[in-house]
Amino acid sequence: MNRQQRTKRLSEQDELRHTAVHEAGHAVMVVHFGFPLGSVSIESDCFSAGITKTPEPGELGTQHPDSLFALEKQIIISMAGTEAVRIAFPEVAQPWLGDADDRLQIDVRIKELCTVTMEGERSTERRLRHITDCYMADQAIRSAVVDVANELLKKTTIGKRAAKKFIKQSLEKHYRNFYPGRFMRRRR
Repeated sequence: MNRQQRTKRLSEQDELRHTAVHEAGHAVMVVHFGFPLGSVSIESDCFSAGITKTPEPGELGTQHPDSLFALEKQIIISMAGTEAVRIAFPEVAQPWLGDADDRLQIDVRIKELCTVTMEGERSTERRLRHITDCYMADQAIRSAVVDVANELLKKTTIGKRAAKKFIKQSLEKHYRNFYPGRFMRRRR
């Protein structure tokens, strides 16, 4: 479902906010997992309301020593947009609103994962959805998603280097705020 189709149900401002949170969810998880991030945008085209540029699916597997773990991370990144909206913007969150591309990627990757693990597709999706929910429930990650979404609402597009730098700084700031014990210097 593209932006025009959603406009009937959401105001323009809510629609942009929804898209910004959705794309921010993808982008924060890409950086959190340490994968390369391209630009992040809420500029609409005829196919989508926004886009987070990430490496091609095959490239992610080469950047992690365990290709199955990398495949699971790809699925979590694809799920993160919808889960971010569900947590940060619950009043308009609907299952798979505007996520046809994400849904397709999730289905393809789950089938690929299940051919190796022999786990059922439904149970795999439930398990990975639960893991994605746990990531999105983390206060630091959730706060970083909000920061990135607000930045997207101001700029509409954040370039590759700026996006990665902004997200890393935001995650670090929020991890320090929410989990100060992890960052205390040890005295000798």
